[in-house]
Amino acid sequence: MIKILFAYEYLGLGGVEAILATRMRALKLENYDIRAMFSQNAGGMALFTGLIEQVHLTTSPLQKMDLIVDYQPDVLVSLDTPGIVGAARSLLPEIKIIYEIHTTYPQALKPLKNRNFTQQINGFIVPSSFQARFIQNFLHNTDIPITIVPDPLDDRFTKPLSDSNQQSKPIIAWVGRLDQIKNWRAFVKIASLISRQNSDVVFYLIGGLYSPMEEQNSLWNSMIKHKLVERMRWFPSVAPDQMPAVFDEVRNSGGCVISTSIIESFGMSILEAMSRACPVVVPDGGSLAELAGEQTRGLTYPLTNLNEAVQKVLLLLENPSLRHEMGKCAHEFALNYTWQVSNEAFLKAIQSIKS
Repeated sequence: MIKILFAYEYLGLGGVEAILATRMRALKLENYDIRAMFSQNAGGMALFTGLIEQVHLTTSPLQKMDLIVDYQPDVLVSLDTPGIVGAARSLLPEIKIIYEIHTTYPQALKPLKNRNFTQQINGFIVPSSFQARFIQNFLHNTDIPITIVPDPLDDRFTKPLSDSNQQSKPIIAWVGRLDQIKNWRAFVKIASLISRQNSDVVFYLIGGLYSPMEEQNSLWNSMIKHKLVERMRWFPSVAPDQMPAVFDEVRNSGGCVISTSIIESFGMSILEAMSRACPVVVPDGGSLAELAGEQTRGLTYPLTNLNEAVQKVLLLLENPSLRHEMGKCAHEFALNYTWQVSNEAFLKAIQSIKS
C-alpha cells in the first residue's frame, strides 16, 4: 500500500482544509497509509475528527524534514505549499510529487513561473475545468499533466434537509474570508442596495475570524457607513457541524446565498449551499458559473455590475416557485460531488501520474 503525505500551510477552517479532511477520511476507510503536515495552527483541528493520529503540526523546517525522513512517503501531495517541494525532492529523490492547486492568488502562483520549481513536479491536480485553464496560463513550455479532481462534499451536507424555520425574514448569506479576492466589500454594497428596496431582508456575513484586524475593522466601519448594523449579522466563525443548519435556515427563510468572489478555483461554500437546496447568485464566467449552470441551478451576474446582482437576488426573493425549482436542481446536482467520486478521481490521478 502506498504511503501518501499531504502538506498544507494552514490548519484552519477554510475550504482546502475541509476538502483535505474529507479526502483523508475516505482514504483511511480504504486502509491507505496517510499523513498530513501543517505549518500554522489556525483553529482547524475540528475538521479532522477521527484523524488526530494522522495530522502533524510541523512549525519548523527541522520538524518537516524529520517527518518526511521518518515516514518515507511514496507520494507527496503539496496543496499550494511550494516550500516543501524542494526539501522533499532532496530528501527522497524518487518520491512522486504532486502539486495540488486551489489558490487563485497571484502571489501564491508565482512559483509556477519558475522552471526550476516545476521541474521537480510530476503532476498537477486542480478542482475544476476553469482552474485547469487558469493554471495553464502560468505554465510555460511544460508537458506536466494537469488532472481535475473535483472537490468532495462532506457527509454532513448530504443528510436530509431540515424544514424548521425560526427566521421570519429572508436571509441573504455570504461566506468567505475578508480579503480582496473574496470581495466582501461588494457584498456590503449589494446589501445596502437591497435594503433600500426591501426592508424585510437580513444579511449574514460568515467568516473572517482569522482575517487581518485591519479588514475586520474595515468591515465594521463599512456596516456603519451603509447603515447595516441592525440588518447585517457578522459570524466570524461557524463550527463545521453547524454549517448545514445555517444553509437550511437561509433556504427556509426564503433567502439565498450570494458570492462576490473575483475568482475561485472551485467554490466549495457555494457547492455546500447548493447541497442544502439553497438558491445561489454568483459571478459569471468562472468556476462558480460552472456550478450554477446555464441559469438552471443558480443565477449569475457580471462581476462588475452589482445592480444586476441585486436584481437577481430580488428576483429570487419575489418568486417562490423559481427559488424552489433552482434549489431543487442545485441540490440534485451537488449530491453528485460525493467523497466516493472525488476519491476515485484522486486515486486514479496519483496512479496515472508518472514519477
